[in-house]
Amino acid sequence: MAQLNKCLEWIPQVAPCFSIYGGKVKVMSSPKEFYETLLAKSKNAKRRITIASLYLGTGQMERTLVESIRSNIIQHGESLRVKILLDATRGSRGKVNSRKILLPLVKHNCKVSLYHTPSLRGILHWSMPERWSASHFKG
Repeated sequence: MAQLNKCLEWIPQVAPCFSIYGGKVKVMSSPKEFYETLLAKSKNAKRRITIASLYLGTGQMERTLVESIRSNIIQHGESLRVKILLDATRGSRGKVNSRKILLPLVKHNCKVSLYHTPSLRGILHWSMPERWSASHFKG
């Protein structure tokens, strides 16, 4: 283990990082388990909800998640801070998109931020096909 720690010493020099305890990490084995965990945590959060994603889907599961967060905001008021970060291009794709799905939250003091890569500005942005201009977050 000490040898592994030594191999990773360089990471904090080049990238933001934070320590976690392995016992606090839960590995999820399916998308269903991820969604159910996200839904349960969003219903029970008392201080903050923070979500960073490429986009939020537009189906019933996503609408249920948004409604769960909205209900929690109403229940806890100002003491619950909600922040959501999405890719601006991917989150805006189509007539029904992430931005539209999240409107009920914005009306209830939720901060939604849309990241747009600075490399794709002006004519380059408008000349690229819609699918090519999304920034893929990996976490």
